[in-house]
Amino acid sequence: MEACPAAGKTIPGLRVAHEQLAAGTAQKVLILTPTVELAVQWAKEAAHVGLRIEPNWPGVGLPRDCNGLAITYQRLASLPEIYRVACAREPTIVIADEPHHMGQTAAWGQAYGIATEPASLRLLLSGTPFRSDNDPIPGVA
Repeated sequence: MEACPAAGKTIPGLRVAHEQLAAGTAQKVLILTPTVELAVQWAKEAAHVGLRIEPNWPGVGLPRDCNGLAITYQRLASLPEIYRVACAREPTIVIADEPHHMGQTAAWGQAYGIATEPASLRLLLSGTPFRSDNDPIPGVA
């Protein structure tokens, strides 16, 4: 999905997650953001659509007592194999907010590829669907 910054990508993204959870095609949600502040914003907005998302959870993997997590790309890059196992253990929808911050060959992009490969669904939401350095955005053809 491409839309201008602050155009309202969060609620449609959360609706998709809610529908996937309700349909049983996903059991967990992993939201990836470029900043801690955005992770908190996603968690607050998730509550409005009936989802409990833990922002910046200091634990490892996906917690059992909520619908999922909102973490930074940096956090994901520090433990990509742990999140890969979590995504493989339970059907998981991954939402990448502003994925142009990840270059496919950069650390965040490589971690994204490792961690989310087994995810049931990956949804990328951006107001900037390209990178100025021409490094591809992971998941964008």
